This record gives sequence, structure tokens and C-alpha cells, in this order.
Amino acid sequence: MSGNNEPRVVDSAAELLEIGITLQGVQFFRLEAAVNEDAAAPIEAPEEVSPAYGLKLRHEGREIGTRVSITLDEVAWKIVVDAAVDYTLDEDVQVTEGGLLDFANNVGVMALLPYLRQAIADLSQRVLGEVIMMPVIARGSLVFTADDAV
Repeated sequence: MSGNNEPRVVDSAAELLEIGITLQGVQFFRLEAAVNEDAAAPIEAPEEVSPAYGLKLRHEGREIGTRVSITLDEVAWKIVVDAAVDYTLDEDVQVTEGGLLDFANNVGVMALLPYLRQAIADLSQRVLGEVIMMPVIARGSLVFTADDAV
């Protein structure tokens, strides 16, 4: 680091992992399953689901977070799950937008998917009477862009 007190600029997940991160926790913001009582369609889990995804990024001081929402919206029912994973960094850094997105795609999203998948299975079983199992999502097959981030 140079003589000034400016934090190091980081633009990748690999750099953040080298600096050191500690998992602080997973927090759910929304767990919702609702049946559309006015729909004439049967209340059943489809063989394949078409989820809509949302992403929010956070970096404040030494804290960094990734928040992902999944919405499954069918005629007869709707399920929404929304959760965040938060980490602390071992040193003060300035993370670029690209670095936040790289971290979200390669670390945050992968950490959250099992929690989101389980929440969807639990909610669907309780409300629809059938378990919706989200497909396994391999690293790199679900990639958010800057346009997706809120």
C-alpha cells in the first residue's frame, strides 16, 4: 500500500478471498407461499419451474453481502423467497461494481442456493401439498449482470 490511507481497490472475488472473509450469517427477508383461490387451475407442482431471480449487492465498510430472491409464479399459486448472505472482510477495501458482481456470482449466490432451495421445498409442501425441488444449479449457469443488480 502506498503512503496514503486510501483502501486498496478490489475488482474480483479471488482478490476478496485472498484478503480474507468471514461468513456472518444468512438472513431471510421474505418467505411467502400463496394460493390464488380465484384461479380455476389445479393447485399442483409443475414438472418444471421457471423461476424469476432478483439480486441486490451490498458493501459497507468491511461488510459485503449478496441478496437473492426467487419467484415462482403460476396461475394457481405463487412462491417468493428472498435471502441474503453476509460476510466481513479482514481489511478495508474499495470493491468495484465488477468485483461485487463477481463475488456475488461466484461466492454469494452459491452459498445462498441451498437455503433458497430448501425454503421453496418447505413452503411448497406446506401450502401446495407437494414438494417443488429446484433443479441443481451448477456454478456459472446462473450468472447475474450489472443490469440485474439493484
